[in-house]
Amino acid sequence: MASRCTRARGLLASLAAVGAVALLILGPAATPTRADWWGDSSSGPWGAPLSGWWGDGMSGPAGWSPMEAPWPPLDPVSAELRAAWLQMQALEAVTRGDAAAAAAYFADDGSYWFSDGIGGCSANPCVGRAAIQAELQRQIDLHAWFRPFDLSASGTRVVGRWAIGSDRVIQSGGQRILGTVMTETRGDRLGSMRISIYRDDPQSAAFVDSVTRNAATPAPAAGTTPVPAPATPTPAPAAVPTPAAVPTPAAAAPAAPSAPTPAPGPSATANLAAQLNSGVTGRATLTQTGETTTVTVTLSGMTPGSAHAGHIHRGSCSGAIILPLAVITADASGQGSMTTTVNAPIDASTWWVQYHTGDNPPGPPIACGEVVLAGQ
Repeated sequence: MASRCTRARGLLASLAAVGAVALLILGPAATPTRADWWGDSSSGPWGAPLSGWWGDGMSGPAGWSPMEAPWPPLDPVSAELRAAWLQMQALEAVTRGDAAAAAAYFADDGSYWFSDGIGGCSANPCVGRAAIQAELQRQIDLHAWFRPFDLSASGTRVVGRWAIGSDRVIQSGGQRILGTVMTETRGDRLGSMRISIYRDDPQSAAFVDSVTRNAATPAPAAGTTPVPAPATPTPAPAAVPTPAAVPTPAAAAPAAPSAPTPAPGPSATANLAAQLNSGVTGRATLTQTGETTTVTVTLSGMTPGSAHAGHIHRGSCSGAIILPLAVITADASGQGSMTTTVNAPIDASTWWVQYHTGDNPPGPPIACGEVVLAGQ
């Protein structure tokens, strides 16, 4: 425990040092390009100080880029500092309105996901730098901004708590929402970024409700003009009988063809082994139908009543997040299960199923296993 506390203090001290060097070299911080919607800038919504990381203080020393900064390659504290700095740099670039710069911090096959149906990367994560840049540009067009209040790093994983604002947040009646940002770093790039809204905050909950209501109200099709119904119906003219007319039997309408049922696809399994001595084990079964896959996961050995987030990762347990899975909540015996349908066919060459210590934020892994096709 003493070693972990020492590392945390070292990380915070290193982050503060980066900001101090930047201020000495670059001079006073420039005026932010986004409005400051937080009334009291001395403390964050969780009571944590801002730590001086806003504005240019988030940048590294002059002339450094994240790919060129002289990080000692084998120093674990420096690796954690680099991982935290990459998360801050990417979101600071969104705040200043530069989608290309923000996307440049992601790996070529990096992934990006935002919870609760927010944006175009919520139903399924956006994968690839071009798709991520398009989503970040959409946020910038809505004047999105991010402000950090807390960061913790463990190896290549960083969990940060941020205040987030945009035009849509203001339209929902709030000034900011609160979110947890989890990033995984691969080398000198972000392999994945996941943003989850903090539902216990009233403004955040009101914003999610607003997004849900708007999504449930379909917009009229483009290029169409609604035709109002007449206030008073016009009576149809009386029919004039024609003696010579011979009634023609109405032809029966052809039955509408039924939609073809997708043929069952391959199935697969994953045996989830305990991670970090968690004692949690489980099994996942995957069944593909058409272009979707139903995933069922059962876990045992959990703390009763605990909730755990899960994902499908690429390549290994520490790979980038590809698809989110439903939260599993343990019953009184420490067991639990869930079933999720994801919009992707099974890819046994790259899929790994993993569950974590918590649900928001997910935290370290507790169980993970490789997806293997049935019969192999």
